[in-house]
Amino acid sequence: MKKKYIAWLMAAAMTLTGNSASMVMTYAQTENAASTQTTVKLVEKGSCGSNATYRLYSNGHLKIQGKGEVRTYDFSEKAAKIKKVTVASGITGIGSYTFNRCQNLKSVSLPKTLKSIGNSVFTDTAITSIQLPSGLKSIGAYAFYRCKLTSLNIPESVTMIDEYALSYCDNLAFVSVTGSVKEIPESLFEGDKKLKKVTLKQGVKKIGRNAFCGSGLTSMTFPESLTDIESQAFSLCPNLAKVTFPGKLTEIGSSAFYACRKLSAVTIPTSVKRIGTEAFNDCRAMKKIIFLNGKTILDGKPMGYNWENEKNRALVIVGKNGSTAQTYAKKNGLKFQGSVALIKTTKLTGVPKTKILSRGKTFTIKATASPKNTDEKITYKSSNTKIAAVTSKGVVKGLRKGKATITVQSGSKKMTCKVTVK
Repeated sequence: MKKKYIAWLMAAAMTLTGNSASMVMTYAQTENAASTQTTVKLVEKGSCGSNATYRLYSNGHLKIQGKGEVRTYDFSEKAAKIKKVTVASGITGIGSYTFNRCQNLKSVSLPKTLKSIGNSVFTDTAITSIQLPSGLKSIGAYAFYRCKLTSLNIPESVTMIDEYALSYCDNLAFVSVTGSVKEIPESLFEGDKKLKKVTLKQGVKKIGRNAFCGSGLTSMTFPESLTDIESQAFSLCPNLAKVTFPGKLTEIGSSAFYACRKLSAVTIPTSVKRIGTEAFNDCRAMKKIIFLNGKTILDGKPMGYNWENEKNRALVIVGKNGSTAQTYAKKNGLKFQGSVALIKTTKLTGVPKTKILSRGKTFTIKATASPKNTDEKITYKSSNTKIAAVTSKGVVKGLRKGKATITVQSGSKKMTCKVTVK
C-alpha cells in the first residue's frame, strides 16, 4: 500500500507546477529513505552482578543497568563486538577487568551514582575521552592503562588513585588532579610521552616512585602542600626544562630527576632536609643548583655527574659559606659560589622572665627563633653554673640556693630568664 501511495503522489506531482510539485517529491524521497533504515537487534543479554544485567546490540552498543556493583565480569571475549558502553543510573561500581582489552570500545557513558572504577577496567581500549562523574571516589590500578585518552579531568570527589592507572597512554596530553588526592601513586603517568601539562591542586602531599618517569612534561609547578618527591619520580623526562619547588618540600628522593637532560637550573628551598643520591645526575644541561638551606643532607652523589660517572664541569653549586653544599662541592671537585646570604634571626620567643626552682629539679626553656629557617643557632648560658646549670637544649637544673641568670641568644637577639633556686 505504501508503494502504491507514493506512486500516486508522484503521478499527481506531474500535474502540478512550481513549489507544490517540489514539496510532493521531497516527501516521497523522505519516505523512501526511512523504509531502508537498518534495524538494531539485541544479540546477547545476561547478568553481570547480583542486581545488574547487560544487553549487547548488533550496532556494538552495550547497555548495563541495575543496582550496586558490576561484578568482576570480563567482556573481552566479546571485545570485537563492543564499540560503545552506557552504564545506567543505579550502578555504584565497575569491577576489575570488566572492559579489559575491548580494543574497539571508543565511547563510555558513566552514571552519577558510580563510586568506584576497579583495576584494569579500561585497559587497552580505544577510549579517547571520558567524563568521570562527580560522585566518583576511587580509580583502581591500571584502570586506563594503554588506552587512547587525550585528556582527563579528575573530579574533586576522587580521593584515591592507584598505581599505573594512567600509564603508557600514548595520546594523553593534559590532566588535572584534584587536591582530594593526597598522593600521586607509583608510575601513575609513567611512559606518557605526549604528556604536556599536569595540574596538581592544593592538597597533594606526595609524588610516588616513578610517577612521571619517561613522560613528555616540559615544565612542572608543584602545589604548596607538597612535602615529598620519591625516587625516580621525574627520571628520564627528556623535555623537562623547568621545575619550581614549593616552600614545604622536605625530601627529594634518589634519582628523582635523573637524566632530565634539558633541566638547566633548580633552586632547592630552605625546607628541603634531604636529597637522595643521583637525584640530579645525568642532567647534562644543568649549570646551576642553588641551595637556600645550609644544612640540607646530601646522600651519595646527588648531582654533578653523568651516567658514565664523568663530572659536569659546567655546574656551579651556589649556597652559603660553611654549608653542606660547599662541603660537597669541595669534596667532589665541583665549582662553588658562596653568594647565598645567611638568614639571620629576627625574633626570639618562649623564654620566661623568671623561674623559681627547687634544688635537684629541672625545667626546659622552649625558645623559638624566627624565621624558622634561620641559620643562626640558639645558645644557652648561665651566669652562675654552681647555682643553676643549663644544657645546649635549654634544660635548666637547680644545684644550690641562690640566683642565676640564663641568657638565651640567637645571632644578635637575646633574652634572659632570672632563676631563683630554693
